[in-house]
Amino acid sequence: MANYGGNSFPQTSAETHAERLPIWNYIDHSKLIGVALLPTTTYPVGTKWPIGTPVQLATATTELKLGSAATNPDGLLRADVTMAEGGCTLSIVRAGSIRVNLMEAAVTAAQWAKLPLIDRDEEYFETVSNS
Repeated sequence: MANYGGNSFPQTSAETHAERLPIWNYIDHSKLIGVALLPTTTYPVGTKWPIGTPVQLATATTELKLGSAATNPDGLLRADVTMAEGGCTLSIVRAGSIRVNLMEAAVTAAQWAKLPLIDRDEEYFETVSNS
């Protein structure tokens, strides 16, 4: 009776603690833009863009550009987007703070230079064991 008076089912594995972190620390909603996009040959149905993808808005002489094609980006995608048959809606953040270590989207140094109102939070998060 080595465990007399104690727990009959002692813990044999380490505790697990999980926390869900948002990618965006904050968003300045006064700088948020919404854009509707229809499927094209450039952006066919099923195309996916992850959070933080650079977006360059259309002008009188250029069309909307996403990802690496956005050489002069106006902002980053607020959420993941998938092109559907009827199109999709893009929420573009022009000012805020994003955790870059949680992003799947690739943003070049030249693109970051064009986004001075978006802070890059590069804090590293690691798993800590209690054992």
